Amino acid sequence: MSSPILRRSSSDRDGLFKPLSRVASVIVPNTGEFIHRAGVSSRAWTLRSGDTTPRDYDSETEYLLPPHDGPTHRPRFHRLKRRIAWAKKKIALVNHPTARKMIKCGLAYWIGSLACFIPQVSHFLGRSRNKHLVATISVYFNPAKTQGNMSQATQFAFLAFAYSSIVDLMSMSLAAGFDELGLIQLGHMIILLVFCCGGLGLIGWAKHYMANPLFGTACSLASTSIITILTKENALMQGDIAWQVLRQNTLTVIMAVVISNLVCHLLWPIYAVDEMKDIMVKSTDAFSTMLSLITKAFLEGSEHYIRDAEFENATSKHKAVFTTLSKKLVETKHEHYLKGEVKEYEMEVKLVECMQRIAQHIGGLRSAASTQFYLLKMNEKQKSTLPSHVPTPEGLRTRLSELSTMGEMFSPPIDSPIASRLASSRVSTANGPRPSLPIVEEGPSGSGTESEDVCPVEVFEEFISHLGPPMKSLAFTMKTILDQLPFSKMHDSSDYEIDINPHFRPSLISAIDLFAKSRTESLEQLYSTPEASLVRDVENAADIEEILAACSYFSFCLEDLAQELVTFLDILHDLDYVIDHPARSWEWLKFWKRFSKQKVAPKVEAPKPTAHLTELLKFPAKTKTIPNVAQNEKIPFTYKIWRGLKLFRRDDVRFGIKVGLGAGLFALPAFIPYTRPFYSHWHGEWGLVSYMVVMSLTQGQTNSSSFYRVLGTTIGACLAVVVWTVFSHDPVALSIAGFLISLPCFYIVLTWKQGTFGRFILLTYNISALYTYTVYLEDRPDDPNEGELDPIITQIAFHRTFSVITGVLWALFINRQFWPISARKKLRGGLSLLWLRLALIWSRDPLSPLLTGNDAALDLLRNSDHGLQRALLKIQGYLDQSPHEFRLKGPFPVAEYKTIISCTQSILDSVHGLSVVISQQKKEGLPPILLEVLEETRRERRDLATRLGHLFYVLASSMQLTFPLPEALPKTESVRDRVLAKVSQFRKERLGELEGRGEKELEIIFTYVLVTGKIATALEECIRMVGKLYGRLEEEMLEI
Repeated sequence: MSSPILRRSSSDRDGLFKPLSRVASVIVPNTGEFIHRAGVSSRAWTLRSGDTTPRDYDSETEYLLPPHDGPTHRPRFHRLKRRIAWAKKKIALVNHPTARKMIKCGLAYWIGSLACFIPQVSHFLGRSRNKHLVATISVYFNPAKTQGNMSQATQFAFLAFAYSSIVDLMSMSLAAGFDELGLIQLGHMIILLVFCCGGLGLIGWAKHYMANPLFGTACSLASTSIITILTKENALMQGDIAWQVLRQNTLTVIMAVVISNLVCHLLWPIYAVDEMKDIMVKSTDAFSTMLSLITKAFLEGSEHYIRDAEFENATSKHKAVFTTLSKKLVETKHEHYLKGEVKEYEMEVKLVECMQRIAQHIGGLRSAASTQFYLLKMNEKQKSTLPSHVPTPEGLRTRLSELSTMGEMFSPPIDSPIASRLASSRVSTANGPRPSLPIVEEGPSGSGTESEDVCPVEVFEEFISHLGPPMKSLAFTMKTILDQLPFSKMHDSSDYEIDINPHFRPSLISAIDLFAKSRTESLEQLYSTPEASLVRDVENAADIEEILAACSYFSFCLEDLAQELVTFLDILHDLDYVIDHPARSWEWLKFWKRFSKQKVAPKVEAPKPTAHLTELLKFPAKTKTIPNVAQNEKIPFTYKIWRGLKLFRRDDVRFGIKVGLGAGLFALPAFIPYTRPFYSHWHGEWGLVSYMVVMSLTQGQTNSSSFYRVLGTTIGACLAVVVWTVFSHDPVALSIAGFLISLPCFYIVLTWKQGTFGRFILLTYNISALYTYTVYLEDRPDDPNEGELDPIITQIAFHRTFSVITGVLWALFINRQFWPISARKKLRGGLSLLWLRLALIWSRDPLSPLLTGNDAALDLLRNSDHGLQRALLKIQGYLDQSPHEFRLKGPFPVAEYKTIISCTQSILDSVHGLSVVISQQKKEGLPPILLEVLEETRRERRDLATRLGHLFYVLASSMQLTFPLPEALPKTESVRDRVLAKVSQFRKERLGELEGRGEKELEIIFTYVLVTGKIATALEECIRMVGKLYGRLEEEMLEI
C-alpha cells in the first residue's frame, strides 16, 4: 500500500495542485462529525481555522439603506455629537484597568490623609505627630489588588503589627523594670542589643526568606513602628510604658487597613478568580497558535513559521501570562477559602497543573521540530555532494509544502454545509504506485555506492507523506478545542462561565484513535519497505535514524498532548459540576484537627534511603576524610563545632545578623544622652527606616534601591515644599493637591518595573507636607529650628532628605564592608553549582537504572527537576542585580549571561522531559523490546553520558575560576551517531517484530536521542559564550 508523491506541474503555478490519492479523515469537534476525504484540490481547508473570505459590509448596506435627501449638516446636533464623543472617550479612559486602579489608590490615599486634615479624626488619634502614617500605610497596602491578594496583605499587615507591638511592649516593660532597679542604662543596652539589633535583624532575615512583595511591605510597617518606639519616643528613655502611644499605633494601623479594604472591596472590585480565568483563556489561545504553527512548520520542513512575529508573539504572551498563573492561584486560594469553596480551588489547582503539562508537551513538539530543521540545515551544507536523484533542501521544502497542502483539508467549509461540500469535492483515487526509495548496494568497502545512497531527507519526505494527513487532522481537532476552551464570558456580563461542547471529548477520543491507527499503519508501511533496512553506511544510518526519531517523537508528543487535552476536558467537566453543585465548607478553620490527625495517623515507617542514593548525592571521597585535613586523622572537637555552626554560614542568616548590627549601630546615638538631641533634631528615625527599606542581600540590589530611594526622596521633598508654599494652612487645597500628586506616583507603582520609586516619592511627600500640617495644628513646639508653632517646610524637607541620604549611605557601607555578597559572584557561583549538579546527573547514564532497577538514581533525576529550576530562577535574579554593582572593567556583559541562562533553561527543560518519560515508562512497565534495545546501546549511552558530564564539569570550573576553557573538549556527535546506528541495526534485525507496532515502546529511546542532541547543542552555545567572557588568558591569571 503505497501512495504517489504529489508534484507541481507547470500548470500549477497559481497554487492549484493535483489531487492526492492519500485518504485522509478528520473529525470536526464542534459537531463530532467524521469526514472521510480522498484527494482534495481546494485550499479552502486549512489548519488555521476561521473565515478568511473578506466580507464587504459597506457594499451590503449600501443598497439596504434608502437614499437620504434631507439636510446633511445641523450645527447644533453636530456640537452635541462631538461632546458625546468626547465624553465617551473620557469614560473609556476611566474604564481602563490601570486608570481604575490609580483612582482606587488615590482615593484610599486621600481618605487616609484626612486623618491629618479633619480635626475630629486628628483628635481621636491623640496628640501623636505620626498621623501621617495612616496615609503612609495606605500607600504600602494600596487597594489596587485582587480580593485574594488584599486578604493576604491584610493578614501580613496584622502579623507585622502584632510582632511590632510585642517588641514595643516588651522593650518598654524592660526599661520600666530596670528603671525601678536604678539600672536604666543597663536596660537601654539590653534593649539596643536584643530588641533593636535582634528585632530588626529578624525582620531583615524574614523579608529575604519570604521573598514576597506583600510581606516586604509588612516588614517595612513593622520596622517603622519598632523604630519609632525605640528611638523617637521619650517614654522608653524615661523608663515608662507609653500606653497612649501603643493605642495610637493600633488605631492608625486599623484605620489604614480598613480604608484600603473598603476601597478595594467596594469600588471596582477585582477578583483573582476572574483574572486567573482570563489568563487561562490567553494561555489556551497561545497553545492553539503555537500548536498550529509548529505542526505546519514540521510538515513543511520550514522554520519560517516558528520564526515569524505571530509565533514569537504567542510564545512571549504565553510566557508572560503563564508565569503569573501560579501567583494568581495563590490569590484565588484566599478568595475560595473565605467563601468556603475549597473543592473548587482544588479543581483549579488540577487545571493549572494540567496546563503546565500541556505546555511541556508543546515544548516537546517544538524540540522535535527544531531537530528536524537542524538536520535539514546540515543536509543543506552538504547539498553539493548529494547524488543527482536526491532533491536539494529547497526542492525538498517545495515538495513538503505540496505534501502539507494535501493536508489543508482540516478546517470546516465556509460557504456550504459539510455534507454538500464533501459531495462536491471527492476526487478519484486512481493513481500510479509510489516510487520507492533507491536501495543502497554494498560496495567493495562495505559501504553503499554514492549513486545509490539513501539520503535522510528522502526518508523524512517518505515519513511525512504517510503521517502528514493524520498529524494535521489531529492538530486541527485539538486547535479547534483549544480555541474555545476553557472559559467564555457570559452575555451582558464580565463574568466567566465554563464553555464545554458536549461533542469535544468523544470527538477528541475518536481523533486520537484514528491518529494512532493511521500512525501504526503508516509506520508499518514505512519500515516494511526494503529501502529502510538496506542502509550500510554508519553515518548515513545514524542520520536516517535521527530523522525517524524526530518524526516519531513528534507524533508521540502530539498523541500525548491529545491525551492530556482529554484530561483537561475531564477536569473542566468536574469543575463545572462543583460550581453547579456547591458544597461550602470552612473545615480549614479547625486547625486543631490537623494536629489531631497527625497524632491519630498510624506510624508508617518510611523506606530507608539506599546506599546508592547516598553515593549519588556525594562526590567520590575516601572514608574518614575531612575536607582540608590530612586523611585518616582523628576528627577534632573543633571540627564538630565548625559543623555545628553551619547555620551561620548561610547567606540569609548572615544577612539578618548584618542588618541587625547595622541597625543597632545607627540607633546607638538615640540611647546616649549626649547624642540623643542631635539624633532627634535630624530625625534619625527616618534614616533608620530608610536603611531597613533599602538593605538587600546583594550589593547590586542595594545599589539599585538606594538610587531610587534618594531620587524619590528628593522629588517628594521638592513637591512638598512647592505645595505647602502655595497652599499653606489650607487643608482642603492640601488634601486635593495630595490626591493629584498621588495619581502619577501610583501609576509608577502599578506599571513600572521599579515601582518602589513612586512609593518613595509619595512617602517623602507624606513625611514632609502632612507632617508639617500636623505640627502646625499642635499647640506645643517640637523643634525650634523647624519653626515652633509656624513650621518651616524647607527645614522639615531638608531634614527628611538628609536623614534618608544618611540611612542610604549607611546601608551601602554596611552591605559592602560586613560579609559582602556580590551578585556577580553569586551569579558565577550559582551557574557553576548548577552545572556541577547536572554533571552529577550525567555522570551516569540516566537510562541505566531501567535495566539495573536502581530506583535511587531515578529519584535523583526526578527530584532534581524542581530544585534546579528554583536555582535557575535565583540565578536570573542575580543577573538582574549584577549590572548595578560597581565595575572598573566596564559594562557588565548582560547579553552573554542571558544567552548562557537561556541555554541552561533549555537543558533543564530537556532533562525534565526525559525525567517525565522515564517516570511514565516506569509506571507503565518496561516492554521486552525496550529492555533489549537498552542493553544493545548500553556501552554507547554510557560513553555519551560521560562526555556530557565532562563538559558540564569543565564549564563549571571555568565559570567558577573565571579561567579560559581548554581548546580540546570532548565531542558528542560521533557518540550519538553510534547510539543511533545501534538503534538502526536493532531495527533491521528485529524488523519483522516491530513494523511500526513497537515504535511507541521505543519512545524513550527517541526522547533520549533528542534530549542528548538538544543538550549538546546548548552546551556548544554555552561554551561559545564562556569563551567570549573568559577567552583571553592574562598574565596575572597564572601568578601563584
